[in-house]
Amino acid sequence: MVGQKKFASYLSELVESKEKKEEAEKKPAEEETRTAEKKEPSREADKKETKQKKTSRKEEK
Repeated sequence: MVGQKKFASYLSELVESKEKKEEAEKKPAEEETRTAEKKEPSREADKKETKQKKTSRKEEK
C-alpha cells in the first residue's frame, strides 16, 4: 500500500513536470506570434507612407 502511494505521487510529479515543460515551450512561441502580429500593422502603415511619398514626388514633378 505504501509503495503504491509513493508510486502514484511519483507519477503525478512526472506528469506535472512534463506539463510545465510543455507550457514553457508554448509561451515563447505564443510571444513570437504576438510580436509578429504587432509588427504587421506597422508594415502596412509603412507601405502606405511609401505610397504617399511616391505620389507626392510624382505630383511635384
